[in-house]
Amino acid sequence: YMKIAIIGAGWSGLSCAIELVKMGHQVRVFEASPLVGGRAKSVECKGLAGNQQTPTKNAVLDNGQHILIGAYRSCIGLMQSLGLPIDQLFYRQTLAMNYPNGNGICFPNLNSPWNALFGILTAKGWSFKDKLSLLWVTSRWQISQFKCAPNSSVKDLCKGTTAKVFNELLEPICISALNISASQADGQLFLNVIKDTLFAGLGASDFLIPYGDLSDTFAKPAEHWLTQHNCEVLTHQRIIHLEAQSHLGQLHWKLHCANTTQATDLLPLQSEIYDHVVLACNAPNAAQVIEKSYLDYQAQAKTEVSDVLAWPQHTQQWLSTTRALEFNSITTVYLAYKGKGLSQAMLALNSSHTEPAQFVFDKAYLKGPKGVLAFVISASQSLDANNTELAALVLQQGQRVFPELELSLLDVITEKRATFSCHVGHQRPGQNIGQNVWACGDYVHEKYPATLEAAVQTGQQVAQLIQAAVVQKSASQN
Repeated sequence: YMKIAIIGAGWSGLSCAIELVKMGHQVRVFEASPLVGGRAKSVECKGLAGNQQTPTKNAVLDNGQHILIGAYRSCIGLMQSLGLPIDQLFYRQTLAMNYPNGNGICFPNLNSPWNALFGILTAKGWSFKDKLSLLWVTSRWQISQFKCAPNSSVKDLCKGTTAKVFNELLEPICISALNISASQADGQLFLNVIKDTLFAGLGASDFLIPYGDLSDTFAKPAEHWLTQHNCEVLTHQRIIHLEAQSHLGQLHWKLHCANTTQATDLLPLQSEIYDHVVLACNAPNAAQVIEKSYLDYQAQAKTEVSDVLAWPQHTQQWLSTTRALEFNSITTVYLAYKGKGLSQAMLALNSSHTEPAQFVFDKAYLKGPKGVLAFVISASQSLDANNTELAALVLQQGQRVFPELELSLLDVITEKRATFSCHVGHQRPGQNIGQNVWACGDYVHEKYPATLEAAVQTGQQVAQLIQAAVVQKSASQN
């Protein structure tokens, strides 16, 4: 077996750790924050604790409203492998882009492409011209086998659809999936998503909205599973850099960490060495660790590790590509309401600069605190507004769209680096950083935008790459 350190306990790091433990390796996970789960975690909602309508015990919400889809097969398979009951963890509905006025499109529970065909033909509020334009464009995508010319934007791919179809369906899908406007978004990424959701079989396009928060849905059960299988998950451990060490021609890695609680009982762990290191933290943190490690290695003039090459030539390219990544934010505005609530768990909203939310969720459908709506603003950085300003705009939007409800502000949460930017022409780093040093996370996935599915897949892929390297090494020694 190999001794492997994983830096970061988000969905990517946890999935990688689970795979490696199943393979029989000795794994230790380091997490800088107090809780596992990465960006998908629970937070205490400031407004709920003092809300007379909602009990204080329910003063916990997601750090942003999350949603999975049926095509997230790696996520779902991983949770099932841990014995988690998917049907009890998620509110499931077929793909629907319904608006408060009753207009919109809803896909039936049929195999593709019949679900899309039936959904388009029965869309409410659309003319025959609207429906025909969408059928023509989606047929064009299929004929091209979901490939497009380099540097095509999503808006380029949607030429031929009416303004209504673009504004009420294609732009919202692009914003929700890629967290960037259709005029800027990478067309090929969008087609990858469309192919693997709308045209990938029964249930692939279904929405899976978590009951409660994602910490309870996966992160905490994953942490429990790992500890039950002798894998330590250490929180409050921020890894600063990696030190290459050599013994009998073999490269090992020593981790230097800053214990964020200032405790001393965990400091001896710094003296341990590892055969492989996986950076499962976010891209800026990973780049920071690698840059310091690379510079320290160069400063040593390789004196102590002269017989091994810790950082090959492509490390610098990995660093520059990772440093060049741009990021987009997502803001969730939580409003308390008095009244009947929404007609369903999720509704799409017509958005603009003055009414920025694209979707709204009623937490009552999701076993959350009653009387709470979650308004989601994807790509919120484009509005150039702070949380207070965004909250005021959303409150006005909610009062206009739902005049029958009495609304008040509970909380605003902005994840500033929610996703890497999937703009046309963006480049991503690879999974191999250095000698036995790996990266996993959605930003190194080859074909998907920043999603939990991409994070889990890369975690599992890196585990397989490590296993392949171990097998190869064993074979060469024999």
